[in-house]
Amino acid sequence: MKLCGFCSLMMFVVFVILLFVSQHALSVEVYEGQESVLLVCQVSVSVSQRSTVVWSREELKNPEVHVRQPSGDDHTDQNQRYTDRTSMRTDALQTGDLSLTLTKPTISDSDTYTCTVRRMGELLSQTEEQLLVRERPPPVWPWVLVLIILLLLAALCLFVYVAYTRMKKRRADFQVGIVEVTEGVESVLLPFKPTVNLSGNIRVKWSRSDSEPVTVHVCQNGRNEPHKQDEAYRGRTEMKEDLLKGGDLSLTLSKPCRDDRGVYVCTIYKNGKFLTQKKVALCVRAFQVATMEVTEGVESVLLPCKITAGLPEDVTVEWKVTVPKPMMVHVYQNNQTQPDKQHEVYRGRTEMKKDPMQTGDLSLTLSDPRVDDGGVYICAVYRDGETLQQKRVALCVKVCQVEKVEITEGVKTALLPFQTRGQLPEDVTVEWRRSDPKPMVVHLFQNGQNQPDTQDEVYRGRTEMKTDPMGTGDLSLTLRKPQFDDGGVYICTVYTDGETLAQKIVVLCIQEDWKTTMELLYQDDGKKNNTTLHQLLGFIYETVDIRNRSSSTDSTPLMAVG
Repeated sequence: MKLCGFCSLMMFVVFVILLFVSQHALSVEVYEGQESVLLVCQVSVSVSQRSTVVWSREELKNPEVHVRQPSGDDHTDQNQRYTDRTSMRTDALQTGDLSLTLTKPTISDSDTYTCTVRRMGELLSQTEEQLLVRERPPPVWPWVLVLIILLLLAALCLFVYVAYTRMKKRRADFQVGIVEVTEGVESVLLPFKPTVNLSGNIRVKWSRSDSEPVTVHVCQNGRNEPHKQDEAYRGRTEMKEDLLKGGDLSLTLSKPCRDDRGVYVCTIYKNGKFLTQKKVALCVRAFQVATMEVTEGVESVLLPCKITAGLPEDVTVEWKVTVPKPMMVHVYQNNQTQPDKQHEVYRGRTEMKKDPMQTGDLSLTLSDPRVDDGGVYICAVYRDGETLQQKRVALCVKVCQVEKVEITEGVKTALLPFQTRGQLPEDVTVEWRRSDPKPMVVHLFQNGQNQPDTQDEVYRGRTEMKTDPMGTGDLSLTLRKPQFDDGGVYICTVYTDGETLAQKIVVLCIQEDWKTTMELLYQDDGKKNNTTLHQLLGFIYETVDIRNRSSSTDSTPLMAVG
């Protein structure tokens, strides 16, 4: 009896403690890297209303994790490691749900968290929650993925085996092929060489399996029946002679276009019964279009066109421009160029490589490209009026940058400016050239360094580019000891693999220094003891010098010396 009474008393004490000071030790486990974790704390509304809730972690020097006052959250004394990482429901005090949300939990957050509820300093409730943040274990999905892949491979092997077995049995009854061509070719071959016996009453039918089947070609016992084919294919299809003896039922379709795309079916009937069949998927691609961009001022531009080598000698190659207006650019016929057939705008400016019929390289070199040369160029190869191959090239000629630099003879250096945008590739070549009075290589930068051996001897040792021009994009050239004869047009070209990336023209104007010239002439005549000329030059020099110094006050013209 005494033991029962003691137990009853202890239960009553525990009940009172739970009623006034709730102390629960719960545990929550999460993995590091999880978005957030919820530390639960539930009390009655009568306890939470008008109360202050403090979430704390006693192991820290500053234990305060989160504080909720009746007026709202109070972050004044919050531990810095929890800044912007904790939150409670806005209606927590009204509902009694005092749970705390901790975002982005880390291993260092593992500890015991206490939720304390006070009102006017009186302790009403206190709950402890154990948080354990573990390292995320190695993912299981790679092993699951490997298992799935193995199962799929096993299933695939089984499927392939079954499919191969079935295909082997039906190979004679059903065959599939794919043919790809480019729009503009003369013809395309849809191949079919069956292995079945073609003796007897044989009917061959080529059709296109669209939503409504279209009859493409019909042959009965070796005789074509054009009246049975669709009008879109009339006059465009052909099968070989003695096709039943040779066993080649391939179909030649001339002038394939985009509308001819689809699946073509060749069905063979023997004595009115199905014998075998093959499907050929025909894909007709659009014209090949290449785009070339150059800057006005380059010497030439290459319009590429490479086709199958070994063309017949009697074909004609025509380069035409269609946009902005049609013009004949170049004609190659009878193994030679036909300049009388090209437009006068391009006469003397076009050239093709040697033996284009043998090499298959029909590329055209257009010299001195101008802005007006921009447009769409077509290279067509035809024979007896039928086009065999065709290719389009879009040419864009951009306006070249031009800048004028003026200096006076006698200055130490002259800067020819050229600043490009962005960082240039390391394998580009930068070439400064002079176009007049004669073409000369002024400076060459290649393979990351200057190439003095390639420049003209007039400029050797007198030119310099800035450090790391590829990285900075500053391709300016410094010319030392510029002379009057250095004046002219300078062109800087940036290119790689024959393709021009950027270009600029700099016109260098050098004004002659009359004073220096007179001094040299004066000294030279003095050495020759030419007294009369020496005195005359001295007089002119002194007179002009005085004239320059007094030009602001004396406007009297100089008298000519007779």
